[in-house]
Amino acid sequence: MAGIFGLFHGGLIPMYAVTVREYFSPHEAGARVGFVFGATLFGMALGGWMSGAVFDLTGSYQATSASSAVGGTFVVALKPAPHTCTFTETLYHTFAPQYVTPNGSTSASVSSGTSLSIATPTGVAQDDVMIASIAYAGGSNVTSITVPSGWTLIGTATNSTTVVGMAVYRKTAGASEAGPYAWSFAPTQNASGIISAYRNVDTTTPVDVQAYLATAAPTCPSPCTHTTSSVTPTGVDEMIVASFVTAANDTWTPPGGMNERGDTKNTGATFVALEQNDVLQLATGAVSKTALAVSTSAVGVTHILALRGKAATTAGSVTRAISSPSTGVALYTDTVAASINETFNLGDRFEFDVTVTDTTNCNAAVTYDGETEGSNVNVATIVPEGVLGLLLLAPALPFGARWWKRRRP
Repeated sequence: MAGIFGLFHGGLIPMYAVTVREYFSPHEAGARVGFVFGATLFGMALGGWMSGAVFDLTGSYQATSASSAVGGTFVVALKPAPHTCTFTETLYHTFAPQYVTPNGSTSASVSSGTSLSIATPTGVAQDDVMIASIAYAGGSNVTSITVPSGWTLIGTATNSTTVVGMAVYRKTAGASEAGPYAWSFAPTQNASGIISAYRNVDTTTPVDVQAYLATAAPTCPSPCTHTTSSVTPTGVDEMIVASFVTAANDTWTPPGGMNERGDTKNTGATFVALEQNDVLQLATGAVSKTALAVSTSAVGVTHILALRGKAATTAGSVTRAISSPSTGVALYTDTVAASINETFNLGDRFEFDVTVTDTTNCNAAVTYDGETEGSNVNVATIVPEGVLGLLLLAPALPFGARWWKRRRP
């Protein structure tokens, strides 16, 4: 009897692992087999004590076994109910703001005037976003600034000494932009202004974050700097625009890594030296910029903002319905056929998203091995017919030159 019991009980143990392997995927085997054996040992340990407890309560082992006072352990492997999950895979073209080239900036200044007029930047097209930095001497002594039609205030600050102030505005270009744009002051001011234009910007809420700061007069020349506040854009690939003004007859050296879009000052007894710069920030994180006023120690105002890109466009998508496999793991391969006639600029990206209809029973994760999986983006170049003809004849040119050389006496 003992031999028969040992044979059949011994055969039960490996069946645990076989059962788990049959009804669950291989990568779950370690955790599930461990759980089953743990539950088995717990039941065996608890069985003897439970039998004793039943005997103490009832005076009999009848509640546990008709033939022996041992506990019983039952292991049940529950197979998940089958599901069908519908996944949608979409490829997007995400945009980063771009400075309008070849010359997307204009500037102007005025001495002892009531109006500052600035021309429209060259090349501005519909839906471009223009940023205007308007600086003036007088600070809080300015009683009013009349803004040209269509411009929206982003932020403004005056220095605590009431010497200098700056206001930054934005405008989304319409189908036609005649310009110039005139800001009017009361009372009379010395003023300087710079407008820069940017493309592929979100026209609904173009400014992600912004901050301004009144700066004290630095100790020049070691170093003669003014620094912006720190801002943290909420996304990647945003255009950072930083403006600096000081009440001095001076010029600026732009912050490291930034592109200077304008450096202007007025002429007169009271100077307003203004600079505007930008740079595309590809990563996330806090940003602050420092510019150098070449030689003069004077108070100033700084402003910094981040422009977010316009909404992404869909390059292609594919949908697949996947049912639960009966055993093991099922692998599927999908191809997203993308065909778009769009220009990719610095900071633009391909974004691949996977969505699922049943988030309770279906789960999706996206991974990409950039080292082993190459990009399959095909780029077509359009060549004019005349140039194409020259390209076709190019291989024959060396032979033609040699033949012509031999014909010469």
